[in-house]
Amino acid sequence: MVGTNVAGTVPVVGGTLLRIVRGGTELGALSLSRFFAIHTYILPWSLLSWRGMHIFLLERAGAGGIWNAADRVPYKTEAALPLSDLPG
Repeated sequence: MVGTNVAGTVPVVGGTLLRIVRGGTELGALSLSRFFAIHTYILPWSLLSWRGMHIFLLERAGAGGIWNAADRVPYKTEAALPLSDLPG
């Protein structure tokens, strides 16, 4: 009961959300069936689809995002540690 009361603390829509989560005004068999369905079907499939969309967008845009190589200006033009300045 404590776990479902968390949904009731949401401002404005808390009461309605609590009734939806519980499946009525009190806990019962419908509440258990609803939680089972959410945790075994809806959550895994939604996470799988989000992960698939993420991989699709990553493959499409690349890890650094979309950029035009012709317009890219290098940050530094000289080497960070030129080998000619090393002693010996």
